[in-house]
Amino acid sequence: HDGDMIRPDFDAPFKQEKERIIADFEREYFARLLSRTDGNISKAARIAGIHRKSLEYLLKNIEPDR
Repeated sequence: HDGDMIRPDFDAPFKQEKERIIADFEREYFARLLSRTDGNISKAARIAGIHRKSLEYLLKNIEPDR
């Protein structure tokens, strides 16, 4: 499963690659979490241990079409 392993590009600049890996992780983490909670943002936020508004902010930034 490709989503199980985020692979760094060691030829890319460190800061750029770190940001890409974090963005990939967040996208995958929250996609799976929202799938588990049938899209319930409040429930997903509780499971993730973050405030619902924080999750909404993260989702807005990792999924611009949302």
